[in-house]
Amino acid sequence: MRLAQSRALGRKVSDEFTVPLCRTHHREIHRCGNEEAWWLKTKIDPLAAARTLWLQTHPLPRAEPITDDDILNSMTAERGQAPPDSERSTHPT
Repeated sequence: MRLAQSRALGRKVSDEFTVPLCRTHHREIHRCGNEEAWWLKTKIDPLAAARTLWLQTHPLPRAEPITDDDILNSMTAERGQAPPDSERSTHPT
């Protein structure tokens, strides 16, 4: 999609903004002269399609899950206290 990113010196846009088309539609989009109008006519959101395809092959990293100990350590640090010994916090005496 040329409309997604400005091109420098005739270079193609990033693969992140690529939507595969069959040969017929590829020719049609170039003949149209107005890529944005062509996509509107097809009722396809090319940015959403490109994003979906990109994330299938380039998934975003997932954050580590937050544990109860993480929350407890954060709370005690806010109060200026030392975090409790993890053995004491999981095995009450």
